[in-house]
Amino acid sequence: MPRQDVKGFLAQLKRERAELDAAIAAIERRFGARSASASAKPTGKSRPMSEETKRKLSRIMKAKMADRTKAAAKK
Repeated sequence: MPRQDVKGFLAQLKRERAELDAAIAAIERRFGARSASASAKPTGKSRPMSEETKRKLSRIMKAKMADRTKAAAKK
């Protein structure tokens, strides 16, 4: 493909992208839609884990590791 064809094709794609961006923005303004990245942002708030929950998770993980160790030893 000659270089001029590539440049023309790229220019056409950029024009189409600009048209699509404008259409998306108009729809978002009309319906008050937020972008996916804005709604997917974490709030920064996390609940602290209780000591009881930590102990429970610790027991579960230790049991899983023991099972994996046993399975690996059998191989």
